[in-house]
Amino acid sequence: MQTSFLQSSHGGLSTTGTQALCTDCHLPQDSYTDYLYMKARNGAWDLFKEFVLGADDVDWHAKRERANEYVYESGCLKCHNDLQRGSERSSKQFVAHKPYFLGTVNKTCIDCHQVGHSELTQALNRHFGTQPEATDNN
Repeated sequence: MQTSFLQSSHGGLSTTGTQALCTDCHLPQDSYTDYLYMKARNGAWDLFKEFVLGADDVDWHAKRERANEYVYESGCLKCHNDLQRGSERSSKQFVAHKPYFLGTVNKTCIDCHQVGHSELTQALNRHFGTQPEATDNN
């Protein structure tokens, strides 16, 4: 899904000239120990899945329903490190992010912001086959 990533604002179409790496979002960024642990754990699972169980049966469309399990808030907050203070300067951002920073909602960044991969459903359909109800642009 490299193509859909490169067509997103966090990939190749950034207006600031920065580009996130896969690991910026898909591995925890809050501590180096957590980062290394998850990198090793995920790598071991990927090898096991590929060579023992077989990776052909992965339902990537279904995995998108659980995207929160694969994207870490610490990655968002590492790059958007001034979000809380910046939100306080903008009433629109403040209203939108206040419940998040107060901890009064259970939403994550990707619950509200469709980021990371542009037109991911279409990319998955092209690569793995069409999902019957695939109608969104992400």
